[in-house]
Amino acid sequence: SSRACSQQDLRCAPRMAPTLAPTLLDTSVDSVYLSARLALSGTSLAGVQAPLDGTLANLRQAIAIASGVAGPVRILHEDRILAGSTPISKSGLTNGAMLDVIRCGSRVLATASTDKTAKVWCAESGECLLTLDGHTDQVMGISFSPDGQLVATASTDRTAKIWCGDAGECLLTLYGHTSLVFSVQFSPDAQTLLTASHDRTCRVWSPQTGQCLIVFSDHTKQVHMANFSPDGLSIVSCSDDQTARLWSPKSGRCFYVFDGHDGHVYSAVYSPCGTHIVTACQDGLARVWRVHTGECEMILRGRGNWLRCARFSPDNRYVMTASGDGTAWLWCARTWRAVRTFEGHTDWLRDLAFSSDGSLVATASKDNTAKVWDVESGACLLTLEEHTAWVRSVQFSPEGSLGGTQ
Repeated sequence: SSRACSQQDLRCAPRMAPTLAPTLLDTSVDSVYLSARLALSGTSLAGVQAPLDGTLANLRQAIAIASGVAGPVRILHEDRILAGSTPISKSGLTNGAMLDVIRCGSRVLATASTDKTAKVWCAESGECLLTLDGHTDQVMGISFSPDGQLVATASTDRTAKIWCGDAGECLLTLYGHTSLVFSVQFSPDAQTLLTASHDRTCRVWSPQTGQCLIVFSDHTKQVHMANFSPDGLSIVSCSDDQTARLWSPKSGRCFYVFDGHDGHVYSAVYSPCGTHIVTACQDGLARVWRVHTGECEMILRGRGNWLRCARFSPDNRYVMTASGDGTAWLWCARTWRAVRTFEGHTDWLRDLAFSSDGSLVATASKDNTAKVWDVESGACLLTLEEHTAWVRSVQFSPEGSLGGTQ
């Protein structure tokens, strides 16, 4: 179950160990005492008393906390990564075992691809840290849970899946859509999951049980994307029916329709403060809407056609658009002037995502790559090249969590 990745369920009680002497070993039949050190330097870190019915995910979290190691970490024993929901009793660890701690980069991002896989990457080194392999068709969307512990994917195999972010273990498969699933997002409180589908519906699910809680069915054509508002009290969706719609996640009632698009609407996303929505359309335009009045405040036109995605930066300073000519444009949200163009992809863009501090942006492209850019300079910092087909979706993990690849 997803409890294996819950940051709140620290079943391993940390105990600091200034020295890792054998006299500290606990011979209790219900637990083992495990010591940790930095893998590269051999510096002693801490020890934990680990109950045998705890999981490796719990153990990793407890060691990271007890050691005081900032940022994501990996825990290894004899070159084997310790992660996931495997009970400690079945892990092969014995009393007094020494564990190696490796610091990972503090920024982690995930990509979804039509090669049927999703991947988790270090956004600083470009290293592929994890491959999520289990869908039987293209992976179209990806989302981290708010604490970074879980990853959700959406696929053209008509399912969504929930994965343990530190081990890549598939925890749950969501069945119910009758056609391709295009997007997936956790609610801000992580209590529900939202999907959008070619079957013209959006669905809200329990990520604990996989039960479908409610279905939104007012769109008349396929739904490309659905997103929660920052407070989780409303949902915006967009469709080939040339509209974006606002919904109540509790009742499933559609209470507003944004008209005025001249083509398929590919993305619809709230601003961080929840007062605006930006939509991206087949007509090459991004439209910025006031949520409470439905007024279209601004229309942004980039270069080329087929605007695939538009998003606000975390600080509300910018809107960024991704277009069919392979470029991304950064717009000032105060003057609505184009600030910067990001060029380097060789085919059209499908998605983009800002890091939580807004300093980086990642783009996903049909050229089989994702790129990481510095927002202020426009410099391309990394190109992620291990996917074998086009990259459909990209998202950064929330920083400061113990999820992703830790």
